[in-house]
Parts: sequence; structure tokens; C-alpha cells
Amino acid sequence: MGFLRRLTGSGNTPQPEWTVPDGDYREVAGLVHHVVELGKVFGRTDEALTADMPATLVRDPRNKYDPNAVEVRIRGVLAGYLPREIAAAWSVRLAEAEARGLVVRAKAHVWYRWARDESRPGAWVHLWIDETPPPLPEST
Repeated sequence: MGFLRRLTGSGNTPQPEWTVPDGDYREVAGLVHHVVELGKVFGRTDEALTADMPATLVRDPRNKYDPNAVEVRIRGVLAGYLPREIAAAWSVRLAEAEARGLVVRAKAHVWYRWARDESRPGAWVHLWIDETPPPLPEST
């Protein structure tokens, strides 16, 4: 884990990335409001999808409910938010990472099922993340 370089973006420019170490298993908040968007990522399948994949953590200081809100994005789509009780500490660390140009990722466990009734797909997203964020990696 730690500081990685990946080729991302339209110009294949290396983008620094920090993958946080595994921590406690925490449910993503507000998922119910974003299940349909996840359907655009995972598609309409009769089979339930269960997968471990990276989630990107992004500060959302303009959030009208919580200025410390931290978005959890799966494959670029908003899946929900870090729980409010840990978001403030993570928001501070993410601001530091952002200032250094780092993209922050955490391991997510996703369960998704598209229902035949398109208004009722189901999903769960959990992160392996600690309450207190670890220090940022040393610059390389």
C-alpha cells in the first residue's frame, strides 16, 4: 500500500495516488440515493455482483448538509459518503492530500443487484477504512 503512480487521464500523465491501508469495515452513508447511478456502472444483470474494488475519496466542502462531507466514488460514480462521525478527520487529511496532488483510494466491497423493476435496484458498499486517517506517505 502507499504511494503509487498510475497512468490516468486523457494525456496518460502519471497521477500520484495514495491507497490507504485496510482498516475497519464501514458502511457507506447515503447509498440509497445513488443506487440508480451505480446501475450505470454495473449494468442490468440478473446476477448479483459482489466485488472488491478501489473507491476514490473526494472532499465535498460545498455539501449543504455537512461541510466535512467526503464522497465515496466507485468507478467515477458517487456511491455515497463516509459516515459523518469520521468524515471531519478524513476531510482534513484529504485536504492535505489534495494540496500535494494526490488522489486518495480505499478498498471497497460492493454488492449490487439490478431489479427488473428499475426503480428498485439494490446495493451495499462498505469500505475498509479506519476512523482516524493515517499520515500521508513521504514524498518521492
